[in-house]
Amino acid sequence: MTQEHELELIELGRRMFNGVKAHWTGEDLVQIYNIYNKIHGTNEVDTGCGSCRRNHINSVRNMYMALVKTNPVQ
Repeated sequence: MTQEHELELIELGRRMFNGVKAHWTGEDLVQIYNIYNKIHGTNEVDTGCGSCRRNHINSVRNMYMALVKTNPVQ
């Protein structure tokens, strides 16, 4: 993951993953899929599959939490 991706992930994570979020808007999902694709070098799109969405959200959230844990000052 590049430093640019890390900064983008931190910004997204601060908005979406600090607290309990139960509803994800279409714009939220677009941002999550965008950062997921940048980090993994993929070109996946939201197909509307609930399980797929949950997996992408959890993956990005886990990357954010790991990044914050290793770099708490940012």
